[in-house]
Amino acid sequence: PALSLVDPELTASCPPQLTGDGGIDIFMHVLDPYITSTAECQLADRISEGGMITVIENLSRAMKNGSDMEARSNLSWASTVALCGLPFEGRGGAFPLHVMEHSLSGYYDLSHGRGLACLMPAWLKASLPACGDRLGSIAKRVFYVDTSKMTSGEAAWCGYECIVNWLKGIGMYCTLRELGVDDRYFEKMADDAILLYGHNKDFIENQPALTREGIVAIYRNSLG
Repeated sequence: PALSLVDPELTASCPPQLTGDGGIDIFMHVLDPYITSTAECQLADRISEGGMITVIENLSRAMKNGSDMEARSNLSWASTVALCGLPFEGRGGAFPLHVMEHSLSGYYDLSHGRGLACLMPAWLKASLPACGDRLGSIAKRVFYVDTSKMTSGEAAWCGYECIVNWLKGIGMYCTLRELGVDDRYFEKMADDAILLYGHNKDFIENQPALTREGIVAIYRNSLG
């Protein structure tokens, strides 16, 4: 669009669950490339971390009180920055979780944010071997955990647990099975994700790269 008017007052009637879904999408628009980027850019990282912190500090408030305009204003501003491209300028990064979730919502009647929340823990676990340092940074910079006496592996696992516990704390942690999803379409969903977003390769970008089998495994591990 040539112009976007982002008015948080227009979101006041959004019910708690959909507010939560939207907040998770904001969070993931900065987390996806933060986790997957192999380049370094301190400014992009700080902007991304600030976006995650803003969602963490305001989403539960907006879910509990839809009329909390301060919280909704902060979320609206965070969403504007998260989706304008600024958080990953200078280092790039891929959006594998978004890619996998698009297929999920294509086959099941799930909102995008709900699907992201369901897939996030399994995707983070799959990414741990290659992205442990990024999860360690999240523990330290986003959740303010003192990781100075932790090994890199302990800090990475701490970052993972911080994100999962946050999802649980705001009532956004869920499994696919709880939402009525079974495994009948997982292979087709993986094929569609690669077809649409693989850029003529047999995988989608991630650290490590996700092949058909890897995508299916994340779907299965998200069943609960």
